[in-house]
Amino acid sequence: MRRRASRGTPVLIDCDYLGHQAGYSFRDLENAGEPTGVIYGFLMRLLSIGETLHSNHFLFCWDSRESARRDIFPDYKSHRRSKSSPDRAAIHRQFDTLRCRALLDLGFVNVFQQSGREADDLIAALAQHLIGGAYIVSADEDLYQILYPRIRMFNPTSQKVTTRETFQKEYRINPEEWTLVKAIAGCNSDDIPGVPGVGIVRAIQHIREELAPLHPLRQKIVENHSLVNRNYKLVQLPFPGTITPTISGDDTLSMEGLMGLCEEYGFGSFQVPPLVERWAAFFAGSFEAAPDRARLGKRMVKINPPRSRRQPTLT
Repeated sequence: MRRRASRGTPVLIDCDYLGHQAGYSFRDLENAGEPTGVIYGFLMRLLSIGETLHSNHFLFCWDSRESARRDIFPDYKSHRRSKSSPDRAAIHRQFDTLRCRALLDLGFVNVFQQSGREADDLIAALAQHLIGGAYIVSADEDLYQILYPRIRMFNPTSQKVTTRETFQKEYRINPEEWTLVKAIAGCNSDDIPGVPGVGIVRAIQHIREELAPLHPLRQKIVENHSLVNRNYKLVQLPFPGTITPTISGDDTLSMEGLMGLCEEYGFGSFQVPPLVERWAAFFAGSFEAAPDRARLGKRMVKINPPRSRRQPTLT
């Protein structure tokens, strides 16, 4: 039976982040010799996120395999490109399955990917237009720069919610200034070199004008203005030229679609009564009440792997 989804608060999913997290946690799960841990873990996390945030209004944003940022800086994310392995290929095959078929089989219609752009770009473009508010599901701190009013960032690993106000309290700057902080300090995970000797703390001090005019690090920042300008183009969200995805009407979610995936991939644990009931409530949008944001950091949702396969323990 298909049912129209509850709208709830829009939830912008950083799919590559969620997929890699799932792939690591369930890396040993397979069916008929084909790895399936990414698909299983991704779907299980969707259920947990929906139950935590009390929403099934999901917008799925995926990275493109190509990057427009490399036109500016060829070494952008170069260490990731150099890591090719059978495991990596299996992960990307499962990404393709999720994006092109599995999510659609479940009845989700807002599944986005754009040539040359990252999930962060699509999330940022969408967030600019979601004036009624939204959650961003990611652990990528680059997204701090788009903590607009009523936009919240939920890290499913730490269960931490970051808002505009909590960001301002922790870093003593506005989220819009985070782009310049990253441009100055650089980003190791993306292979973007920053100003030598200047990290996040010193970059924030520079922006807050807490470094004396003759402070050597302030001088370094000024001397490296061309590096900072280039980095700013790399870290700003959305990347220039990103087309804002069009949000379609209501999803029409399907238990039949879920059961079909369970049969195809051997996800027997999804078919036992406790999980069937949870999925049915999720698809129906039957959430008890609005999420208590003050307690989200303490709320932990247990994820049980299929009993028929050997699984690593979630940490």
